[in-house]
Amino acid sequence: MTGQGGDADEGVALGDSLERLRQVCHTCEDGGLHYSISQTFGDPGETAESVEEKLAFLRSINPALANLRVGVRMLPGSDIAAKAVEDGLISEEAELIKPTFYVEESVKDWIVDHLKAQASQNPRWNVF
Repeated sequence: MTGQGGDADEGVALGDSLERLRQVCHTCEDGGLHYSISQTFGDPGETAESVEEKLAFLRSINPALANLRVGVRMLPGSDIAAKAVEDGLISEEAELIKPTFYVEESVKDWIVDHLKAQASQNPRWNVF
């Protein structure tokens, strides 16, 4: 099961996307089914508010394991790669031969430390 980033469902608000995912998680929990979840942080447009909204979502569920991923993996030909070129993070998509991740500038300086602090309070959370 994968948590959605800020742009995952085009035209669907983050809160709506998280609410649908929360319902699926609660269905698993009600049925005694263990699950893991991965939530991405640092998507284009990520803000302190959206980070906290995602963390509140994670606190509201009980997964066997939660992976908090910093950055969005960029692949040649993807929308995120085009945005990275546009933003000047890479000069051309050929640079993506090595693993390259997009992290929104507005959260870049503090997101890793913040997620590590949150994960330290939740033994089933891991930061990647």
